[in-house]
Amino acid sequence: MLGIAEHVEVQTIIENAAWSLGSAWLKHTKHPIILVTQLRKEYIFDAVNSYLIKHHTKTPALIITFDHQLAPHISLPTQNRCIMLTDAIDRNNERFSLNIDYLAEMMGASIQQQGFSSGYRAAYINGQQYKFTKMGLLQDKYLWGKNFLNCCKVL
Repeated sequence: MLGIAEHVEVQTIIENAAWSLGSAWLKHTKHPIILVTQLRKEYIFDAVNSYLIKHHTKTPALIITFDHQLAPHISLPTQNRCIMLTDAIDRNNERFSLNIDYLAEMMGASIQQQGFSSGYRAAYINGQQYKFTKMGLLQDKYLWGKNFLNCCKVL
């Protein structure tokens, strides 16, 4: 799901509450992933915060928490980020999976949005970048005006 190697041993930060799962590729960069339950509890937050200070001052980690709401006072060291599992779930997938684009964006990656650019000179569709010449753009506009493109389905 996250692309964490199977041979990585999960490190327990605090028993039954926080685990370091290893590193995962989030688009083009690799980030440590930490899974935490009940981050709102002070002793769990303190343990995770100490772990981050000790192990992740140079390589920021992504903390995924099972909490339904994050306390406003939660502040993590350096560039570590915390998200709720409910926000990370990819709801467009029939099976349980995480939205890697969202996770990468939370860690600072620039993610291209689906659809056409302003002026319709480029499009980003299903992970592919398409560029259009001025002549191609004029042809598309002509066909669109004749309602030809409105009736076509893009596969």
